[in-house]
Amino acid sequence: MALDVQIQATVTTALYVRHSISFVAEPNDQMRATALLYVPTMATKWLEDRDTDSATTDAAPAPAPSLPCILALQPTSPAGSAWSEVRLPPLNYAAELAGQGYVVIAPD
Repeated sequence: MALDVQIQATVTTALYVRHSISFVAEPNDQMRATALLYVPTMATKWLEDRDTDSATTDAAPAPAPSLPCILALQPTSPAGSAWSEVRLPPLNYAAELAGQGYVVIAPD
């Protein structure tokens, strides 16, 4: 089953890249599920290096880094999602984990 993942928006920080994504969770589903996908900078750097290396050399690319993944459940109401990012200290533990090297998906 293909998820038909679509990236709606991307935010890049020093520690991670956050993609706002949508996907089809069930076959023939008319609704799309949404989530935030946090990818550590080390993984995006690997992709950039791979693309640069393949353009300049015939050598096989380095293997992809194997990174742990976490499902982060967060407040899902619009007010709860907004509050978790603006409160002091921030309650955005998905971003904190991504900064520590985890791939994090946070359903919305």
